[in-house]
Amino acid sequence: MMVIALLPLALALDSNGPRVASLAAKMHCNCGCGDVLSECLHAECKARGPLKQEIAAAIEQGKTDGQILEAMRARYGATILVTPPFRGFDMLLWIVPVAAAVIVVVAAWWRLPRKQ
Repeated sequence: MMVIALLPLALALDSNGPRVASLAAKMHCNCGCGDVLSECLHAECKARGPLKQEIAAAIEQGKTDGQILEAMRARYGATILVTPPFRGFDMLLWIVPVAAAVIVVVAAWWRLPRKQ
């Protein structure tokens, strides 16, 4: 009975394979590995399949790529996206690493011996 219920999703994965793969390349796997979803190769990964099925189901509902990525961000947080949006609180995902790098460079420059 479960196989019959999952058959439409399996067919959706096949017919929309390139689009699912394209969207999976824009998301991280949330199994904890830190890999891009399309590149997660853990044999025992329990997140990869359901995430791809969720993407395929959204495609079947007629959602655009932007709507699908936004829904995944809303459900799992901005860190699931490989490139998080530059708006609201998510701006910190862009600003903090850049600010930290600038602080390190300035601190290193400050500590350099100066010729007088």
